[in-house]
Amino acid sequence: MNWAQDELLPIVAEAPADRKTRDKWLDRLWQAIQDDGVSYLSMVEDRWGELCGSSEVASRWADELLGFVRGLVRSAFVEGTRAGPASACQGLLAAGRHAELIEVLALQTLPVLV
Repeated sequence: MNWAQDELLPIVAEAPADRKTRDKWLDRLWQAIQDDGVSYLSMVEDRWGELCGSSEVASRWADELLGFVRGLVRSAFVEGTRAGPASACQGLLAAGRHAELIEVLALQTLPVLV
């Protein structure tokens, strides 16, 4: 699975596609990530900003995912998925929205080791 993603994700990221087509691809990928349940698609999450293909598309996805991410962090909801946070951060980075990226990263809490 990792090998296939490693080979195919750069092709998808660089594929020439109009905005409507790329949006359909991303919608389908996002649904697949949500339905995954095992994190097989973690490489997709890690490269979400690159898969967006442009800063405009990455920014739209970041906007869509930011509310979700903030809600997860504030409610301390843990389900073992990083799809929202990883994808939102990748989108913010790809869109050049560094201040918001720092804000989201600041929401993360680290466990205290005793």
